[in-house]
Amino acid sequence: MARIGDRLEGLGTLHRGSEPLGMIEYIVYLSPATGQARVVRFATKPDARDGQLLHLELDDGRVVNCLVLADSRFCAVIGEGPIQERRRVIRTSTSPPSSPPR
Repeated sequence: MARIGDRLEGLGTLHRGSEPLGMIEYIVYLSPATGQARVVRFATKPDARDGQLLHLELDDGRVVNCLVLADSRFCAVIGEGPIQERRRVIRTSTSPPSSPPR
């Protein structure tokens, strides 16, 4: 993923509910003031109807929830999900170390 000014570009995975729609190139336009995602433009029109909710997993693991706008390649961002946790075990300050210190 590349951040270019107020936008993110990359190749992500698109879902409609639990149904995967495949990989798609995207540009996420960010608010200059807050850095929050506002609009997504896809390289091709997604296989979805006006008003449907889609979930775009960015190539860094973040999830953007977006609403299909009419018959276009644009979606309005209605929420961002958490960054996908990639660690196998999440440590807390009270968790014992996984191996004895050397």
